[in-house]
Formats: sequence, structure tokens, C-alpha cells
Amino acid sequence: MVASRVNAPLVGASRTLYAKQSTPKSVHALIGVRQVVPVATIFERIRQIRQAEGLSQDAFSKEIGMNFGTLRNYEQGRRESMASNELEKITKHPRFQKYALWLVTETTAPGAGQIS
Repeated sequence: MVASRVNAPLVGASRTLYAKQSTPKSVHALIGVRQVVPVATIFERIRQIRQAEGLSQDAFSKEIGMNFGTLRNYEQGRRESMASNELEKITKHPRFQKYALWLVTETTAPGAGQIS
């Protein structure tokens, strides 16, 4: 099985989330790469979380301990991937934990207090 750093990773093959898929799914099928849930909108969901909390990019980046430029690049689609430690800055932050499941999977668990 071949893993490609340009496209969606194999399940468990990497700790990096990939945001854009530039290779058609048919090519993945030909080379034997399994598809995972695309994360093309993870950066959009980060922006939605920030806006729902009424925070500017500057305030949000300071709150989670992320470089302002990094956050801006994520939100503007200038990055193709997101390191797991950057994602953890949001999902493990007490104020934003309620968004963790939705941020990563686009699903919610209202019974557990998770919202979108």
C-alpha cells in the first residue's frame, strides 16, 4: 500500500491531517490507497468555532497558544495540512473541548455536551 503526503493519509499512517485532495479518487483506487473522511473543511470549522465564540483571529490564537500567522494561514486555506499538535491546541483547550468531535469528524454528541 502506498501513502501519499499530498493527499488524504492512510488510517493510522500519520499524525498529520491533510486538508486538500488534489488527486482524483479514481487514482487512489488504482494505486491502492484507502480514502479516509476528507478534512477539506477542517480549516473552515476552525473559523466557525472562533466566530461562534466571538473571537478575533488575534484573540483566538493567543487563547490557544498558536502563532497568529499560522491560524491566519489555516483559515485562508494557505496550508494543506495541520500538524496534530496544532489541532490539539484547540481540542484540548477547556473552552473549546465542546467542539472537538465536531471539529474532527463533523458529528456531534449532544449527550456528552459536544456541540457544533
